[in-house]
Amino acid sequence: MATQDPCLATISRHWTEVSDCDLPPLGDTGGLTAEQAVEACRTSPQPDPLLVHLIDAAQSGSRLAGWVLLEVAMPWLQKLARHDDRLTVSTLVAAVWVRIGRYRVGPKGTSVLMTLVLGARRDVLAELQPLGCLHHVQRRRLALASAVLDRAEGLGIIEAKYRVVVESVYVEGLTSDEAAARHRLTPATVRWRCSTALKRMAARSHELAGP
Repeated sequence: MATQDPCLATISRHWTEVSDCDLPPLGDTGGLTAEQAVEACRTSPQPDPLLVHLIDAAQSGSRLAGWVLLEVAMPWLQKLARHDDRLTVSTLVAAVWVRIGRYRVGPKGTSVLMTLVLGARRDVLAELQPLGCLHHVQRRRLALASAVLDRAEGLGIIEAKYRVVVESVYVEGLTSDEAAARHRLTPATVRWRCSTALKRMAARSHELAGP
């Protein structure tokens, strides 16, 4: 059984600070605070349109929209961590942030929330094994992921040698072998640097999402 993740207290404190803040217009929906958006996502029988608008806003630079998505997903992330000792809330949170940055709308009937949550789970578990090939996606959909890495490096959370490897794998979609060849590293070193960088970013996620 997983123990209480120290990341939860930090996330809770930050959410308390931003929950009353106003979100940018979300499609035809306007005038929502972060807390109201979370409630709408959790109570609506069809939350996907609002979730897609929140993802669009996050990919356009709204960190508050990203925090709303994280808060909506949080009960599921905690449940996953409680039932699988290989997972922690910290690593799942970091993976969700990356997933938000590269999210693309799936086929009709695909749950946006479950795509984020289960995709994050797959990404975290993949770090325990050789990394598989991630599909190449349009770079504009990865703008947020690149921005998060820029901020992480600027704040000194990760060094440049970690950032370039993480970007190769998570932004460009290279396999661990391909990234290793590019950076003249071993595949094991690529996986280690990716794992280390994500853990550091998770531990200071409140700074990455701050103003």
